Amino acid sequence: MQALEKQQTGFTLIELVIVIVILGVLAAFALPRFADLGNEARTSSLQGLEGVVVSTVSQFRTVCAVQSSTNCGTGLHPPVTLSAYGATPIRVVGGYPEAGSINNGQWEIDDLVDTSGFEVSNPNGSLTRWSVSGVSDCYLEYRQMQGGETNPLITVVDTGC
Repeated sequence: MQALEKQQTGFTLIELVIVIVILGVLAAFALPRFADLGNEARTSSLQGLEGVVVSTVSQFRTVCAVQSSTNCGTGLHPPVTLSAYGATPIRVVGGYPEAGSINNGQWEIDDLVDTSGFEVSNPNGSLTRWSVSGVSDCYLEYRQMQGGETNPLITVVDTGC
């Protein structure tokens, strides 16, 4: 009587190696797409902050013109108190919030905008900067009106994000 041969089933070593190589190639294409999400998130957060600052500045200008037309024209004006922003005086330059120096006791642009998660600084008296913590060249800049400008300059710098 002849012994029945048992058939073996399963994957050969070559088939397993081919599957591993295919998975490696797919991972090599997918990884760079997911590795760059941190940069996109930082840039998106700056763009969101830019929208908030633009909206706040525009709203402030309108409220200032309606409630205190004498101190909201062009040029540098003394602090103005607007009921929409509480009882604290807000320094005004050309009808827009002053960039000023942070924490000098009078409200400026940095006090009108909730900037949780950003580092706020004043590189000079006419500029306020909100930076992404721990990242250089990744910030939003608010420069108050200067010379013949008609609006403050709001710029996103995301080259280092």
